[in-house]
Amino acid sequence: MRRIARYVYYALSAALLGLFLIGYAARYVHPRYTWWAELVAMGAVALRAWRLAAAYALVLVLAVVRFGVPHPFGDGGGAPRPGDLRVMTYNVPRWGSPAEAAKTSRLRALIDSLEPGLLALQEALVDFDGKGALTDGTRPYVRTLTEPPLGYEVAYSSGQRRTTQPVLGRVSLFDLSQQTLRAGRPADMKDVTYVARAGFEWKGRRAVLYNVHLRSFGSDKPWRADNPHLFDWGFWKPYLRQYRNAYRARAKEIERIQKMLRQEKRPVIVAGDFNSTPHSWVYRQLTAGGMQDAFGRTGDGWGSTYHSDLPFARIDFVFASAEWKIVEARVPEADLSDHRPMLATLRWRSREGGKGKRQEGG
Repeated sequence: MRRIARYVYYALSAALLGLFLIGYAARYVHPRYTWWAELVAMGAVALRAWRLAAAYALVLVLAVVRFGVPHPFGDGGGAPRPGDLRVMTYNVPRWGSPAEAAKTSRLRALIDSLEPGLLALQEALVDFDGKGALTDGTRPYVRTLTEPPLGYEVAYSSGQRRTTQPVLGRVSLFDLSQQTLRAGRPADMKDVTYVARAGFEWKGRRAVLYNVHLRSFGSDKPWRADNPHLFDWGFWKPYLRQYRNAYRARAKEIERIQKMLRQEKRPVIVAGDFNSTPHSWVYRQLTAGGMQDAFGRTGDGWGSTYHSDLPFARIDFVFASAEWKIVEARVPEADLSDHRPMLATLRWRSREGGKGKRQEGG
């Protein structure tokens, strides 16, 4: 009997270790081969709140460091100073009545209190008249940010008619462009991923902001199913196909963004909803390419941005190139969306001290 118990213990230990190693490797293996490893890694994120037996203490510590807080105490970029640049990203999907007016007022108050100089929104429809003025098709909570006393400018390019990823600023904005990263089936016009690129000027230097919203898993979730059959392969098969397609799509999208970043000659900020956690392939492609994760460098705590009412996952990021010094990053409390905003405070590094400094021509 003891021998059987020992074998069972060894089998469970081997399975746990195997799953941990698979999840650990998710960041380094392209999703076209092992997309399912990221699902295992997401399970490791969820497991961080469980009380595991002492025999697994070492694995738990590694899991927390790897899948939880990349820098548990932050690097501390110094105290914010007047004149620093605040960059905020926030996914704020459409609100239905009767809550719309109240939430619009609360969003206005939130932005007024945080005072971001640059604001990247996702799922926030802005409609232009062809000359840069906002039309009635613009969502009210975006329009109110452009009105006094906030007075944000919305980045615009000649001939553009609409965007769901507007860039707003209290700095000079120019050269907006929107490029398609991925298009789904022609019949599904909503299955398209864009990246918005806006130039801006801050303290006499020109730079570029990318507003990103990568492919999501979709609205269908197994835990929302009306009649789930958890032990039926037929129940799980469409969800697994859905997740596989999402992971592979994001990999292609981030590869397109990487190509664009390599062509940039100005300092860059990349912000938005990546639908990917810090353990993912997507995240590693940006950080391995030299982009700094603002919260990973200076934030404290989990930094979870999704789901807004649970400390579950950090999928919204502000990344900055080497020319920027990360001063501070945090996740402000806000219950206006299923996301929380990410707010980063940046300043220029000295021109002599910045490693890998880009040329600013072009």
